Amino acid sequence: MENKNVFEKWYSLDQKEQNELIKDLEAQPDRKLDAMRAVLKSAWKSRWRSAVQAIRAIGYPDNAAALPELVIDQIGDRNSAGWAEAVQTLLEMPLNFVSEYIIWVLWDRGKTIPYWSSVAEGVCMMLSQIKADYALYCCPVLVYLLSEKNLPEDFDQSVLLDVLEVIPPQNIIYALPAFIDLAEQNAKDTSIGEQVRSLITRFDENILEPYQKLIANIL
Repeated sequence: MENKNVFEKWYSLDQKEQNELIKDLEAQPDRKLDAMRAVLKSAWKSRWRSAVQAIRAIGYPDNAAALPELVIDQIGDRNSAGWAEAVQTLLEMPLNFVSEYIIWVLWDRGKTIPYWSSVAEGVCMMLSQIKADYALYCCPVLVYLLSEKNLPEDFDQSVLLDVLEVIPPQNIIYALPAFIDLAEQNAKDTSIGEQVRSLITRFDENILEPYQKLIANIL
């Protein structure tokens, strides 16, 4: 059976045949990775976590080709049973390798990635929960998206703020104009308005001093 079609007839196999197929794949790492990638792109949700575990066990760099499935199909689905395992798999890969792909995903803005809003929100949830090195690496594109006016309507900007909250203020001084703009657009009694105003007040007074005329009416 060809790699790309390895699970094509899965539902027609009996339990014994399925077990034999899995054992055959485990003996051939290259075929196993292709097979597990196919599982993550399928509707076979009950096997997603096991597939991610198998990809993680293969280890980097041998599992590098599975990065799109791990990010888009697993991290991008916050309800996936394999979500936490996928996060751990990414953390065991080089930071720059993972972050460069995440930047590409965020920059896509729905041009080529179906359900981009959901994928981007899942990615941001991961970035807000893991060590800040990843968020810092991706920060410029996060700030850009915060100011972007033509994002899909179903995209929740608050997830961007969730990530920016884990970064020390002194490392994102350049984000202050974007924060001020967002505060002007959102009233104080809204969740985004409250969140972005809190981010602004985290900056040192010396940093905020040149912006006093801009922030006087929004804080």
